[in-house]
Amino acid sequence: MKNLLKRGSALAAASAIIFGSAFAVAQANNASETQLSISIAKAPISFTFNGQVLAPAKGEEGFIHEGTTYVPLRFMSNAVEKSVAWDGNTMTVYVTEPSKNEKEAIRKSNAAYAVESSTAPTQESVVTQSIGVFSKPITYMFDGVKKTPAADKSGFIYNNKVYVPLRFFSDSVGQNVQFDPKTYAIKVTGKTQESKSPTTPKQPQTNDQKPGTTAPTQPATPPTVGGGGGAGGGAGVPKPSAESIESDAISKILALQFACEAKLTDIKNKYEAATDPSEKDALYSQGEAEFIACDNAFYSLIADFKNRLQDNGYDVAVADGYVNLYEDFVADKKAQYGL
Repeated sequence: MKNLLKRGSALAAASAIIFGSAFAVAQANNASETQLSISIAKAPISFTFNGQVLAPAKGEEGFIHEGTTYVPLRFMSNAVEKSVAWDGNTMTVYVTEPSKNEKEAIRKSNAAYAVESSTAPTQESVVTQSIGVFSKPITYMFDGVKKTPAADKSGFIYNNKVYVPLRFFSDSVGQNVQFDPKTYAIKVTGKTQESKSPTTPKQPQTNDQKPGTTAPTQPATPPTVGGGGGAGGGAGVPKPSAESIESDAISKILALQFACEAKLTDIKNKYEAATDPSEKDALYSQGEAEFIACDNAFYSLIADFKNRLQDNGYDVAVADGYVNLYEDFVADKKAQYGL
């Protein structure tokens, strides 16, 4: 029995590592800002997206602070099939349309969050507590457009997750989002507007440069947003900046996180539900192999990151720093789960 419990902890730790490592690595470079203590109300918030009930990971359910409901940005964005990437150097979050592979991974991840129903809240189920958060200003880019929340509600970083006001998220993604303060139910029912297409220029343009595209307004560094080149028309290939190489590496790490998160969560849930010892053994071995594959993939991405830096004459110390942060995070999680 003790061995089974330890194995369950191992799978939980593996899942936790994949859940948090990519964001933690990207965010930790800016962890020098002062931590604040805020008072929040934690309620059993339920999330319904186009009729499907999804539940975020434990400890990431959202909270109410000074009358404003804050929700986990990555969970909310993934639930409406948006990709999320973080630039730790500039404290910028990019919410974009995912690639085909990213969308598939996001859908698998969402399937792991699906639940049958939510618990009906009671007054007793609302808990008031104090939590430590970081409140350094964050820049939010939604599909290449900068969105700015109210100055006193710019969002928080809590447990390596970005939380934003629900109303700000709703306005930024153009989704119809409703919140019932009596039942703490959040319902997302689709786009609030579909007015972009009539404003796009007509197709018959013979110029080499097509007007009306939004790509030139995007910074050079956003991860997950299209091919990187587009702003200039020279014959040669411009040397990428160190920042753009780093952002690209972060984007790939996040894509890896999506895929690994979905697989490990599914295995962990099956392991916890299994009753046959032989089935548990098989699932544990499967989870162990999957984590090793994800871990190896991370180091492969780092090796590629370092090669690109070296090939362009940049110092590779930043890549080594990411490895150190990742390994420290893994060690902390293993210690937390007694492994």
